[in-house]
Amino acid sequence: WGSTAVSAYVRASYNKKEASRPLEESTYQPKTTQPVIQPAARHNDFIVLHPTLAVQMLKKRMAASGRLWLLLKFLDTAGKGWHTIQDARQRLTDKDSRWRICGKRQFRNLLKAGEGIFWVRNNGRIWLRSTTKAAAALGVDRLYGTPVALPVHILTEPIGTVRAHLYASFHSGRQRETAVGHQSAPIARETISALTNIHPRIQRIYEKRAGVRKRHNIALGPTVAQADPHEIAWEHGRAARKWRDQKGQHGTAGKQYWAWQLPNNYFGPHSKCPRRAKKRVNRQLTGLSNTGTTGNSHVTFDRRFFANGRLAAKAIHHAHQPIYWPAPKNPLQSLWYSFQIQEGK
Repeated sequence: WGSTAVSAYVRASYNKKEASRPLEESTYQPKTTQPVIQPAARHNDFIVLHPTLAVQMLKKRMAASGRLWLLLKFLDTAGKGWHTIQDARQRLTDKDSRWRICGKRQFRNLLKAGEGIFWVRNNGRIWLRSTTKAAAALGVDRLYGTPVALPVHILTEPIGTVRAHLYASFHSGRQRETAVGHQSAPIARETISALTNIHPRIQRIYEKRAGVRKRHNIALGPTVAQADPHEIAWEHGRAARKWRDQKGQHGTAGKQYWAWQLPNNYFGPHSKCPRRAKKRVNRQLTGLSNTGTTGNSHVTFDRRFFANGRLAAKAIHHAHQPIYWPAPKNPLQSLWYSFQIQEGK
């Protein structure tokens, strides 16, 4: 300012003005040198499982190798169709790996057992076979049921749990969605054994381990006054009993009917997947077949259970055994109506 006195006055005035201002928090943020952590890529937590293929793995005692094949297919996120043996061994046998399923010796045994069925080894690589070729190698000529979504973490559980879910996929694939929820036709344990080669005792163990739900069903027959008790006992044995309609939901209140136990309904724990993959595999299996139409070698059973009375009425004249349909007032209840054409009529 050219004057010592003026400069001293201005500085004193400025300092007094600054001291009277309220303190404000600084908004300045220094740049950090830490790298920005990007979220890890999240892959689908489910893998498509075809119940027919799962059951065939159990039949052929290939559940352990099949588990390895499914897991390798899931881990092939790039879609290359192969893994190096070294990388697969490290990911599936290392004690710190989240995908560990066995030790190194068992890993070698599984690779040997699944050779030519689930994969082919060449030049240090595991070349995964497609679903179509794996199904054909297991003796499957056609896929039945609806594909289901198997949680991938199940594949890292003990092999007993894996087998239980392979079996449970059979029931999950039989379910259908209706206006009142998931429904499935009753099926006898003897029929399940014929289709899966699994003993009823093992079925119960698998159902408990995998969380398969079941529901008991009762067939409602003729009234006690109309039917011959000896004929009822001859046809249904100790399963037959008398049942009273207390509320009159199926006729006159208080009327007695003959009733007998039917096979159970089973509800698997898995959600269903679109059928597109199943149709594509079936077309490819047909092309691989040298015997003409696929599916002729499968055991077939006469249909006995129908979703409603209209469908049951269409099948009455072609049925060779009693047919059943659920009581229409409440499709979720366990009572079923029955009908059988008497011989000579």
